[in-house]
Amino acid sequence: EGVADILDKRLLFGNQVELCVDVAVDTLTSLPTDGDNSGISHLHLVVDADGVDADFGIFLLSEVLVLVPLGRMTLSLELNLGKLDVLAIDFGASGGRAIVGTWENGEIRATEIHRFTNDPVRIGGTLYWDVLRLLHEIKQSLLKAKPYGIAGIGIDTWGVDFGLIDAQGRLLANPVHYRDARAHGTVQKALGQISAEELYAVTGNQIMEINTLFQLIALREQDPELLARADKLLLMPDLFAYFLTGEIGAERSIASTTQLYDQKTGDWAYERS
Repeated sequence: EGVADILDKRLLFGNQVELCVDVAVDTLTSLPTDGDNSGISHLHLVVDADGVDADFGIFLLSEVLVLVPLGRMTLSLELNLGKLDVLAIDFGASGGRAIVGTWENGEIRATEIHRFTNDPVRIGGTLYWDVLRLLHEIKQSLLKAKPYGIAGIGIDTWGVDFGLIDAQGRLLANPVHYRDARAHGTVQKALGQISAEELYAVTGNQIMEINTLFQLIALREQDPELLARADKLLLMPDLFAYFLTGEIGAERSIASTTQLYDQKTGDWAYERS
C-alpha cells in the first residue's frame, strides 16, 4: 500500500499519527496535499531492519509531497491541525441540548450553546412527538453555532421510534411516542411466530412492546393504509438527518434498538426459512 493509502487510515493520538507502511526499496511515493502542507511539521523515520533512526525528507513539488521510502518502516508525523469544532444535538425523552465539541492543542472541550424541552402532544388519543418543533430547535442550534465555524454535526436521540417517508420523500405522519398505548398486546402476537429465545438470540434486545418491531405490528393492524403508503422507515436521528440533508440512511447503533437488527450479521434480521 502507498503512503497516501495508509494516511487515509491513520489513528490520532493527541497530535501524533503512528503509521506502519510496507513499501519496496527505491519506490517513490507521492502524497497529495490539496495545496497545503502546513499540517505536517516533522517526519521521522525508523527502519525496522536495523533499528536506525533518521530524519526523513519532505519535498513539495507542484503541490504534491514526495516521499522516498526505504523498505519496511514506521512513520511518525507531528501534526498541526489547529482548531476543530463540531456540533452535537442531544435529544432526550423530555429535553434536548446542543453542544459544541472543540478539539484544540490535543485537548477536547464541550460548550453548551442551546437547551430546550421535548414535549409530546396527544391528539385523538394518540401520543406524538412534536417532530417539526424539534426540527426548529435543531435550526436554532445551528444559528447559535454559526460563530464556531462548525465542521460537522451529529444527532443522537432515544431509540425505537420512527417516521415513515413516502416515495416522494414526504413525511406521512408525526412519529408516535413510545409511551403511546398502541403496541399493547403485540408482544404475544409476535411470540406466536417466533420464540422469545430465538428473538432475543438474533436481536440481543430486551423484549419490550415499545420496540420498533411491536410498533410496526400495531401499525399493520391499526393503520394498514398508512403503512402501505410508506416507502422508507427512518429512525429518529436518521429522520432529522434526512430533514437537514435529504440523505436516507440507517445508522447501526440506533438500528440496534429496533428488535429488527441481527446482532450477528450486522444487517436487518430477515425472515429465516
